Amino acid sequence: MAMKDVKRIIVRVSDGLGNQLFEYALGKYLSDKLGCEMVYDKSHYLTSQSRTFQLDRFVGPTEVLRWGRLKEWGFLLLWAGKTKLGGKLFRAILSLFRMKWMPVKDPFRLQSDFDDDSIALWKGTIYLSGCYGHIPHMPARDVLRDRLRLVNPPNADNRRYLNAMQQGESVSVHVRRTDYLLVANNAPALNISYQRKAMTVLRQKV
Repeated sequence: MAMKDVKRIIVRVSDGLGNQLFEYALGKYLSDKLGCEMVYDKSHYLTSQSRTFQLDRFVGPTEVLRWGRLKEWGFLLLWAGKTKLGGKLFRAILSLFRMKWMPVKDPFRLQSDFDDDSIALWKGTIYLSGCYGHIPHMPARDVLRDRLRLVNPPNADNRRYLNAMQQGESVSVHVRRTDYLLVANNAPALNISYQRKAMTVLRQKV
């Protein structure tokens, strides 16, 4: 059911492609649910040295407009001071601009905020931040399949891998390299025994 009070949802896009896809999916889910426009805040990439915006590789995300570089620079200063301001003061400042901040509180737990019907009564802008990927708060599978089609066809190297994968059962092994580089910062990292056990299980099943 479309709600006309919420004018738009601004999605803060950050970090690598995996996070970006989750952030897009949550924004898509809520904007469809509320019947409002979704736009990107790309301010994270104004200063990022290691990550780039990559959603422009997919059909659906390319249709989403950018919030605007000038607004992003202004908001980046406010975001940088958020830890010093505290969450309550940060929300209060946003409310002056008719913006409601909805952060992801814990990416590993369901968050009831995204099902709360009261958000449809908000008369301004909803600002989403954080990586969150729980199925109840994601678009339907067929919607995601349609929206996340690649803009450009696979190049020759990727086409060769694709053809090989289609000729038999294939398994993809994904290693979160950044987590291992940041293990000193308490980033979650699995030791080699986990990887070996996982491959043993896969050999038994595939």
